[in-house]
Amino acid sequence: MKKIFLFIAIGLIGSGAFAQKKNVNWANNELKQEKPNYDEARARLNEARENPESQNDPKTWWVSAEVEDAIYNQNDNKRITNQKFDANVMYKALEDEYNYLEHALYLDSLPNAKGKIAPKYSKKIIDRIQQRHQGFWDAAVIYYKDKEYKKACEMWETYLAIPEKYGISKERQELVNNGFVDSSYIFSRYYVALAAYISKDYDLALPALIRAKEMDNYDSFTIYQCLGELYGNLKDTANIMAISEEILNRFGINKDTEFYLQQMINIYIALGKTEEAIAYLDKAIAASPRAEYWKVKGRLYEEINNEEAAKASFETALELDPNLADVWAELGRFYYNKAVEIGQEVNKIQNDAEYRKAREERIFPLCRQALTYYEKAYELDPNNADCIFALRSIYYTLGDNEKLKSLEGK
Repeated sequence: MKKIFLFIAIGLIGSGAFAQKKNVNWANNELKQEKPNYDEARARLNEARENPESQNDPKTWWVSAEVEDAIYNQNDNKRITNQKFDANVMYKALEDEYNYLEHALYLDSLPNAKGKIAPKYSKKIIDRIQQRHQGFWDAAVIYYKDKEYKKACEMWETYLAIPEKYGISKERQELVNNGFVDSSYIFSRYYVALAAYISKDYDLALPALIRAKEMDNYDSFTIYQCLGELYGNLKDTANIMAISEEILNRFGINKDTEFYLQQMINIYIALGKTEEAIAYLDKAIAASPRAEYWKVKGRLYEEINNEEAAKASFETALELDPNLADVWAELGRFYYNKAVEIGQEVNKIQNDAEYRKAREERIFPLCRQALTYYEKAYELDPNNADCIFALRSIYYTLGDNEKLKSLEGK
């Protein structure tokens, strides 16, 4: 009884394996028909790939790849002849074919039961991968145009990986030997970086952008811009600074790169690194002596209590643009604050005559100097609250009631 049971079990296993091999052979023969039933072939091969008795046979995966290749070719022929074709079906078949070919190659490279490696399909597999290499570029372009950016990245990455893993076809190699430079790899790295960035998958975009920046010289400024924006979105201050400086060193200071110089200045200001900010402002001024730069420089000098340098910077800003109301007010504030400071000393004088004399000789001249700047600031910006407050105080100090009254309601 036991022997019969054992025989039956062996028979069941054997019949299962035979059934799956039959499925593989059926699919292989179906490809030779005038109108192959691809759906049935796929279904049978799917069973074979899942069955333990046939899933480790490289033929199972080779025939699976053959079916996908036939579907790919059917659609590609329609594309070439300007017939209607299904791009999604076509490129999904290409992707599946590549996956099946890679697994078939892996299985075909394993030692057999005798410990020997006797590949049966490897050469055909590598030839096929090389033949389908261009298809991944075409697929990537279609996905990119359809705004399926992550899928486009996958296709371009595969396009880049194939030559590294499996070499290139004899035809391409002959072109290379004759001096042909295949720029498609440069474009692939470039468009992978752009597609990944547009997709907002920063984990995918960051290495792709860095690779394009370091390996190629195609539209480099765009790659640098994307990196700068990516680091900005990530609020990565250290890398914002690093990429901004790299941009300035590589492309110089011009209207396209000025933003990155301003960005570095603003970051140094935010970090309280005033001297570094002034150093970069000097670079900005050397490239483009704008009034705005001199104004910021004046305020930075104020922060480090360098009053003379601050005044000189503000005066230069006004020479370049006399309509900066806030700069006129800044200069007025120097004299106004000095008058207030001296006024605290003068207020301690007990003798009336000496008190009046000190005000006339020490405070009033400063007020009049401040007035020159504040009145110009008020002329340019009548709504400046700080300016109005200072003017009221100065008019009151100087006893100019008429002008003081003119500010009522302001």
